[in-house]
Amino acid sequence: MARRYKGKKIPEIVRVTPLPDYRLKLELTSGSLLILNMAEQLNQVRYAPLKDVDIFGSVTTDGWTLTFDTYPKFSINPHEFEGVELVLRVPYQTRARIEREQRAKENTV
Repeated sequence: MARRYKGKKIPEIVRVTPLPDYRLKLELTSGSLLILNMAEQLNQVRYAPLKDVDIFGSVTTDGWTLTFDTYPKFSINPHEFEGVELVLRVPYQTRARIEREQRAKENTV
């Protein structure tokens, strides 16, 4: 069943695959692949159970949510704000590098 967000049809998750370093590969009905880097999130209390590699690797999907084998069940909806925030989050190392490059560029002008 197709869902809509702000009037647009959104793709369903066909498959989710756990990857090394706490990343998840999402394959969408649109043909797109999405890699969610969950590593930074694991320092938050809400995501702490996912630090267990076996729990992280237990991820499944119903097409709309990602569910991990915990008690109680832990789920993430990547189609909602939470998932978008994960996708758009720039890792600290990348942000620091970009800021250094910008400062260096400003100092050479």
